[in-house]
Amino acid sequence: MERNRSTLKSYFETGKYPTQTQFAELIDSFLSIVDDDAVTGITDNGDGTYTFQLLSGSTETIDVQSLPDDIPISAIVGLQAALDDLPSQYLRKDQDGTLSGRLTVTDRINTSRIDTNSGQQLVLNAGESAGQATGQTNEYIYLNSEQGIEVNTSPDNWASGWSGRDTTKISGSEIQLKSSNTRLSPADGNSLRIDTGTGYIEVGSKNTSHCHFYTDRTNFYFNKELRVDSGIVSSYNEDLQLTRAGSSEDRFRVTTGYCISDQNFLVYGRGAQTLTMRAYSNDANTPCYMRFEKLDGTDRSYIGYGSSSNSHLYIVNQEGTDCYLMLKTNGEAEFNNNVRADNFILSSDSRLKTNIKPLEKSMNFDFVEFELKKNEGEKRYGVIAQEVEENHPELVFTDEEGMKQVKYIDLLVAKVAELEKRLAVLENN
Repeated sequence: MERNRSTLKSYFETGKYPTQTQFAELIDSFLSIVDDDAVTGITDNGDGTYTFQLLSGSTETIDVQSLPDDIPISAIVGLQAALDDLPSQYLRKDQDGTLSGRLTVTDRINTSRIDTNSGQQLVLNAGESAGQATGQTNEYIYLNSEQGIEVNTSPDNWASGWSGRDTTKISGSEIQLKSSNTRLSPADGNSLRIDTGTGYIEVGSKNTSHCHFYTDRTNFYFNKELRVDSGIVSSYNEDLQLTRAGSSEDRFRVTTGYCISDQNFLVYGRGAQTLTMRAYSNDANTPCYMRFEKLDGTDRSYIGYGSSSNSHLYIVNQEGTDCYLMLKTNGEAEFNNNVRADNFILSSDSRLKTNIKPLEKSMNFDFVEFELKKNEGEKRYGVIAQEVEENHPELVFTDEEGMKQVKYIDLLVAKVAELEKRLAVLENN
């Protein structure tokens, strides 16, 4: 700490140290030091003398025997250490308490409060350069009663003002980053608002039900995938649409409400493109179904595909236990009940046929009456596939599960042809 003739006189109040008058007389009587020459250290020479090191580089030696009896040398030698250990009430230039200028501390200051006489601002900075009126330069902390707190860690030319400086500023309830380019402030409902030069976003719970995200931009952009732990993505009173970026055609939409119109579930794709909908089974040998049901759950049906061995498309009953319709990958269709239609039209163009010749073979099988096991009590008429297969294997089809099926149209055509021949013989006789 700098010590010279003027300031030493005003450092201390009356106490255990020499009074101001005594100290002034001591300095004036034993040292020839000009006002601007400061004492920087005291050395005990071990021979009854002490050497005072001065800021100018010179020294002054005092013989302790020449000191008055009421001023012991211990009071002078211990003066410098005492200044560091004793908290002072004032750091001042004159008795009226005016500012003394600059205080330089090489280690640290421990205090509970730092006041500024102006009542406006306090600047803590790591250095200054010429030509800067307020002294704010390099890395600094700036406290102002009107503008709040400002922290600068990467300054540029002060003459350009705050614009473009790498600063953090607290102004009222707002935090400003890089001279207001990015601002953090409270929004409605205690949410947090982040403003930039291009727009804003508000994040936070504005009520007790939801966490809200608001923005003035046209959409939100995520550069990574968006994961939802609950597995639920919903839309409030609007159609839910998942759209491919930059396309108005490739999209998926689920409409709102309980209507059963023609647009409850829509999937759009570009023309001439394959639109794929996938459902996966955890077991490759187990069919996988999509279920469709009424709102109250009373009626339902399933559409799905078979195991990996066939991958046929199934329409299953509402219990999910019996297949009503099977559309096979080879183009065949199997029905597990009656088929109703106004008519059946079969391909019969000669251009589709070969090896055409008259039917000469007699149909050797019996027509029988029977009941299906699943519909006991309901009488049916037809043939037994195994019996037909013995003489007419071309009329019997065996599926993947070994079940026998009969080509009834071919069978009936052949039987009618046989009857036509018999009738012709009878008519000719």
